[in-house]
Amino acid sequence: MLVHVIVVIAGMALFQLSVPERSTIEPNDGNSLWLTPNRYLACAIGYLIGMGDFTLTMARVIICQVAVPKNRNEVFSLTRIYQSPCVHSWHMRQRRQHAARMLAQIGVARS
Repeated sequence: MLVHVIVVIAGMALFQLSVPERSTIEPNDGNSLWLTPNRYLACAIGYLIGMGDFTLTMARVIICQVAVPKNRNEVFSLTRIYQSPCVHSWHMRQRRQHAARMLAQIGVARS
């Protein structure tokens, strides 16, 4: 799990330092914080995010093998089924918070 944390933090830090501030919201030509975006950096970020997913999956496989050695395939499948609603609920919560923030900004701008 430590490897997962290190890899994900490295990937997210590279992403944060190389993407201009509002680029995830709208097209712009702003400057990034520290690194100039290029395709090699995008490939490195993609590799780190993929490595983070791989390390998390391997940790899940090992936990399932230790916890229930006779039914490890079934337990692993159940953990994958559980992961999807968890990620979806987190993503929806983030979108609601962003929408509420944007509506509040529009309301302040109009008054």
